[in-house]
Amino acid sequence: MKRHPLNLARSDKRKASPTIRPKNDRESLVSYLSSWRADAHKKDILGVVRPASFILDNKGIQRLARFKAGEITDAAQIASILSETYEWQDEWASGILDVIHSFDRRLAALRRIDTAMAKARQKKARKDQDTAGFQESTRETERRVSQRISAGRVPLQNRVNIASSQS
Repeated sequence: MKRHPLNLARSDKRKASPTIRPKNDRESLVSYLSSWRADAHKKDILGVVRPASFILDNKGIQRLARFKAGEITDAAQIASILSETYEWQDEWASGILDVIHSFDRRLAALRRIDTAMAKARQKKARKDQDTAGFQESTRETERRVSQRISAGRVPLQNRVNIASSQS
């Protein structure tokens, strides 16, 4: 049976891909989470008998870093995403949540600063452009007035006014 291209079966439709954190942001968050894991492992009483990957393995870091800012809201959600136990959640999830939220706040603050700086640069560029245009117009007006004076096309009484205003 031949199907019409506009009459697609439900299974043939593409599902919308989930939105994920931009790549540069993911890489930075991976770095933050890796650093936190190393610090947490050093402070862990049982750190000598269990590896840092017990706290959070590399795949878990990658998985958490894919979620957009604000999508991870509580420690239970982290434990669920990583398929961890309640005991693990009680010990580690809140620290991970703090790292993610801290990263997101810092990133938002940096973006606000970048936006403000971009607006300031645009404003300065417009001001510089207006100033340059004004200066060019002034030079052009002075040139035309000088030409008219030298050609004798300006009445005598205006020549005195023009000469006194240039002084």
